[in-house]
Amino acid sequence: MIYYLITKMIETQSRGKETQGGQVGSGKVDSGPVMFLSQICDGLEKSRAIYTVCELDVANQLENKPEPVDKLAKEIGCCPDSLYRLMRALTTLEIFKETDDRVFQHTELSEKLRDQRYRDLVLLHGGPLSFNSWRDLTSTIRNGKSDSNKLFGKPSVWEYFKEHRDEEKIYNTAMTTYTNCLASNIVGIGDFSKCETICDIGGGQGAFLTHILKSNKNIKNAINFEQHCTVECNKQGGCPERDQRIKDHPGDFFTDKIPEADIYIMKSILHNWTDDQAVKVLKNVANSMKQGSKLYVYDIVLGNEKNEQQGVGVWLDIKMFQLMNGRERSLKEFEKIAREAGVKIGNVQKTPQSFSPSLIEFQKA
Repeated sequence: MIYYLITKMIETQSRGKETQGGQVGSGKVDSGPVMFLSQICDGLEKSRAIYTVCELDVANQLENKPEPVDKLAKEIGCCPDSLYRLMRALTTLEIFKETDDRVFQHTELSEKLRDQRYRDLVLLHGGPLSFNSWRDLTSTIRNGKSDSNKLFGKPSVWEYFKEHRDEEKIYNTAMTTYTNCLASNIVGIGDFSKCETICDIGGGQGAFLTHILKSNKNIKNAINFEQHCTVECNKQGGCPERDQRIKDHPGDFFTDKIPEADIYIMKSILHNWTDDQAVKVLKNVANSMKQGSKLYVYDIVLGNEKNEQQGVGVWLDIKMFQLMNGRERSLKEFEKIAREAGVKIGNVQKTPQSFSPSLIEFQKA
């Protein structure tokens, strides 16, 4: 769903560019750029509006038929007029449809918000963690690093999660939803045909491993190497279709010994960290790699192309910078951290889909 919203935003921005008109002259304001800039800046309002209907769980209160907003407001416990104005605004994003005066029904998009997986995705992006992290981007740009203590009251977002388990659960569910959305595009670009033991480093709830195992019956052992708190969360219910071959192995991928495997995978992990931290992770993985082992890193590879994938990547780069002091990387930047970690890059396979990461293959030098 988040990809749909990003696409809609890109379409809106494109329309804004196309309608730039008028002339800049004495006493005149060019209406095209004004509207274009306004549409971009309105992203905050739209994000919080979608977050609010998810927090109120409006989608689940709205049945499979048109409902008067007064009835919905009574069931939810909020002001009828306020709820009407919120839902009316969201109809412009194709979330809900007003079929009669103050009467709403579901659209294809609002139906998705009845599903906890999609709802958690919105709650993550519009919730306190993401919302608060953007409030001091100016200082981050000035200082060259994000101040986690100032943003979260903790040295890192991971330390923040230790005291906010509900938000950590939302984060893990949202990451699983992303994985399930992307998996069909990226599982096939890695060769697992000769793999007997696979280890997913930072594998969350095990969703990506599950997709790989579905297509590779030859894999006998699957290890999900994750931090202790995530492993504990998985015991309480993680990925619902998780493959039975997966065994959780708690540990810190910076310092703890990683189990031996034929293929290691890391999806959307290195972009969470600074170059120095990424080098430390790669060194630790390399220490466990045997001759012939491979590490598949799934991350966006930035380039010079002016396309949709590049556009997604550079904005995700700013997000990772502000939230975690992480970064998206170009191939040259991946090669730099590989050299410093004592590993080498083999094949690099890009996917044509706009929102899918590429596969960077690492081997022992």
